[in-house]
Amino acid sequence: MQLLKNKFDSRIFLFILFAIVMIVLFFINSWLVDNLRESVKKTAISYQTFFQRITSEESTDSSFKLSQVFNEILNKTDVPIIVLNEKEQTVYTTSRHFKDYDKEKIKETISQMEKAFKPLPIVQSLTISGQENTAKITQKLYYGETKMIKIIKVIPVVQVFIIVFFIAVVYFSYVLSKKNLQNALYVGIFKETAHQLGTPISSLL
Repeated sequence: MQLLKNKFDSRIFLFILFAIVMIVLFFINSWLVDNLRESVKKTAISYQTFFQRITSEESTDSSFKLSQVFNEILNKTDVPIIVLNEKEQTVYTTSRHFKDYDKEKIKETISQMEKAFKPLPIVQSLTISGQENTAKITQKLYYGETKMIKIIKVIPVVQVFIIVFFIAVVYFSYVLSKKNLQNALYVGIFKETAHQLGTPISSLL
């Protein structure tokens, strides 16, 4: 009986330890996601600044060269990006993630991106004769989460399944141990009863 109790106590200890580890891992996961999202945001802001320089270039040749460089960068980045013309609501350029997407798929993706991050405006400075420079939003840069962030965000779900499985194992182990303990007690009682009944009978014989 004491042995079964010690085994049960050890299972409780292991369960508590396992739960603590899972909680710590959950907070580490959340911290990683937040930091990765912040890194993605900073990267998108860098692209926004670079693209605004392209749109503000007065020289056509220089602007074309910068545009080529920007497209090459988009082909290599891990951050999914879509630049949308503000007025016509047409796609100006995209990262490599969306090269084979049709208009409907692009529209759906932009909607998902807006939920994840606020789009960044591309502001172009316009010089009008006789007037001060005016700024106008010509495009918007939409960006989303990288594959790494999406994978890391799935980890807590896996952890929950592991915890549920472990709880189920501990529970059924406890029920089984309790049942075995009851059976052992019943066997002991039956043996003691049989012994007590057998003693008077043997003395009569």
